[in-house]
Amino acid sequence: MLHRSVTFTHVALLLVAAFLGFVTVRTYEEMAITVPSGVVWVNSNTGEADLPTIVDTVERFARDTGVSVALHTPDLYDPGNMRHLYLAPGAEGALAADWLTAGYPSFGHTMRTDVHPFADLEQPDPRGFYLVFGTAADTERFERELAGIGLREVSSVGAQDLNWTDLYRYGGDLDTALVILLLFAVTVTASGVLLNARSYGVLRLQGHSYAGILGRDLAQLARLHLGPGLGAAALVLLALYVYNRWSQLTLFAAISGQLLALLLGAALASHAFALAMVHATDIPAALKGRLPARLAGAGAYLVRVPALVFVLVVIGHVVVSAQNVRAQAESLDSYAEAGQASRLSLTGSVDLTDDREDMQGLVAGWLRQADAEGQLVLTARERAENLLPVGTPRPDYDVLVVNDTYLDQQEVIAVGGDRVQPEARVRLLVPENRAGERDALVAGFGPWLEFVGEEPAPEFRVETTEAGQRVFTYGSQQPGDDHSRSHLDDPVVVVLPNGGVLDDHSYVSYATGAGLVFPDPGVAEASIARPPFSTYVNGLQMVVTSAADLQTQLVRDLRLQTFNLSAATVVLLMTAVSVCVIHVRTRAQTIFARHLAGWGFLAVHRRLLAVEGALAVLFVGWAVWRTRVELAWRADPANPVTGESVAALGYQPLLAVAIAASGLLLVTVTLAGFHRRVVREGASQA
Repeated sequence: MLHRSVTFTHVALLLVAAFLGFVTVRTYEEMAITVPSGVVWVNSNTGEADLPTIVDTVERFARDTGVSVALHTPDLYDPGNMRHLYLAPGAEGALAADWLTAGYPSFGHTMRTDVHPFADLEQPDPRGFYLVFGTAADTERFERELAGIGLREVSSVGAQDLNWTDLYRYGGDLDTALVILLLFAVTVTASGVLLNARSYGVLRLQGHSYAGILGRDLAQLARLHLGPGLGAAALVLLALYVYNRWSQLTLFAAISGQLLALLLGAALASHAFALAMVHATDIPAALKGRLPARLAGAGAYLVRVPALVFVLVVIGHVVVSAQNVRAQAESLDSYAEAGQASRLSLTGSVDLTDDREDMQGLVAGWLRQADAEGQLVLTARERAENLLPVGTPRPDYDVLVVNDTYLDQQEVIAVGGDRVQPEARVRLLVPENRAGERDALVAGFGPWLEFVGEEPAPEFRVETTEAGQRVFTYGSQQPGDDHSRSHLDDPVVVVLPNGGVLDDHSYVSYATGAGLVFPDPGVAEASIARPPFSTYVNGLQMVVTSAADLQTQLVRDLRLQTFNLSAATVVLLMTAVSVCVIHVRTRAQTIFARHLAGWGFLAVHRRLLAVEGALAVLFVGWAVWRTRVELAWRADPANPVTGESVAALGYQPLLAVAIAASGLLLVTVTLAGFHRRVVREGASQA
């Protein structure tokens, strides 16, 4: 009989593969249309064709070829939760041809996709991503059709440029989850085989070969998958039917099946390897449960060491993610107080080689005018090193660039308790607890002003603000960060006069980074509803809506990270069990003899405990060294900011100590249990 941990692993792998497949499909759908298609990215328009000509060309192509074509556009007011497909359907039965009547087959409930007839398109300059639901030849022909009506510089990527496997290539929670689950499959399966060593010894005594025993195990696993495995699959199908009536079931099955094949492959390889280790001992020793100590021990530690690292990394992410969720939840009231204040986003489907002058002239001019009229809040985050002299180590404080309208909307308190008032001049507000940074900021502020706008730099005044303030950012995002932050603690605040200092490039750059907010979105709506601004602006989302979207994303990230932590903890637990099993099984007679001779527990197991102690010390030392190296790297402003946040890095040495101590305690407790068993049953029965 298979050990129960092996049967549990195979059923668990089916369920976790379904869970990971579900998360993958849902994430994939939020980022792209999941139905296979070619993509033609139109990013330049010579202006030769008007909208009716473009509509006629697209509809004629769909009619002549029978291939469906759709223009993919984000929703203007809620781009994080809704998108639109303007569809020219192909022949009856063609892919996507029935979406106008049946709707898009959405898998999840997080991204709404509305489908409209292509003739309903109102964009006067419909640049963007065109999806061609046909072959590569169809995509190339469609590209030529568009080029023939003036959309000349089109970029064809042939097939959809985002595939679900890309979600596992760029580093992230899904990557971590898959690697941890592979370690889980290997560890728990190998542990189950090692714990069943005596049963395998009996089979060998009865004349079964390695191939015969392995074949017997595989047959039992096949029956398991045809029994409880099919039951688990039926449970997954029932849950999916309740969730989305089996929408996109084929895609889900394909992704889950590939993930399951990978996990089962790792489990079966581990099973075969562990069985080979059991088979390597002679039959009398095998009947006593003994194992080849060096080979088995090396295998256990090859998994135990990365398990320690994963637990450290994941628990750091869980702590920081939980803090982010809490901070974002506490900030929702601030977003609600902002009312209908909305930020705009600029389209990426514009070739700046040809349109830079229009983009930076027309759009920036419009933004500057709105800023000068007090209709725009500037709330842009800057990297602090940009305001310091070249070569200065990267500081540990934040910088927020605002305008006078921001000071009307939000409180910033000066030393003495008075509110900082608009003054139509450039000011640098330095918290009193950052007085030591004042000289460096003054030295670097002038060159920064020249970089973002005027040259020579305008005169500015330095003022001091009270320490202990939390300044609202409206959710603007610092370049390079994964998530925005709602509030900054004791930031350096740069105040610019409305409509002054910033050049065209800076206005466009801050708009791209969500640093421009319209308190009254109607002001922006009136402008972007008509050309040329409708060409360049494709989003106007309320900050409270984007804050709610971010809260949802943070909660989802926390759930996945918690799952990763649970799986990594199980792996660490099973490696502790494996190490103890190998140690006790290979030294059972020695342990029993030394116990009879009066040796204490620590003396009997001093070798294993010394190895575990050395591993704990090395692990903590590695964590401290890694933290120091990473912090030193981050302190150099010449290096890009990558990897964990500074907060996560700061926690790592303490977390490493806690993990190492817990791991050592776990090994000791597990070893004590096996020790009592050896003493109770005698070495011959261990």
